[in-house]
Amino acid sequence: MTENKLAVFENYKIRRHYDEATETWYFSVIDVVGALTDSVNPRDYWFRMKVRVKSDDGLELSTICRQMKMKAPDGKMRETDTANTESLLRIIQSIPSPKAEPFKQWLAKVGYERLQDMPCEFRKNTSLFFYHDSSLHRLVLCNTFYSASYL
Repeated sequence: MTENKLAVFENYKIRRHYDEATETWYFSVIDVVGALTDSVNPRDYWFRMKVRVKSDDGLELSTICRQMKMKAPDGKMRETDTANTESLLRIIQSIPSPKAEPFKQWLAKVGYERLQDMPCEFRKNTSLFFYHDSSLHRLVLCNTFYSASYL
């Protein structure tokens, strides 16, 4: 089963999709770019950013994204770039925005809320928590029984 929900970050609607089979959240990159940049055309910003990052760092950001159909503002299902948490954190690194750090904290909260939605037995048998490792620019999912998993 999969789940689609809108999330809100500072009055910006972020489309997201939870794939239960892989237990992974995917977020609309265009929505995140719009929220972080206040761009009037986040799709154009994303296009130009991909070109800049490829030129500067040699990384093609499209390779860390996944195309998914999501409901567009016009109500139609359209293919859009999505990214899991790890890929999204890499993308955020390339956006000069004072909102970047609050957005990373928001991502950690989204992960925590997902854990709260899990069956009580699972939560009782594991001690999971998220924190942001700024030196690695990643969210870390920690479990008291296993080593840290970088997201």
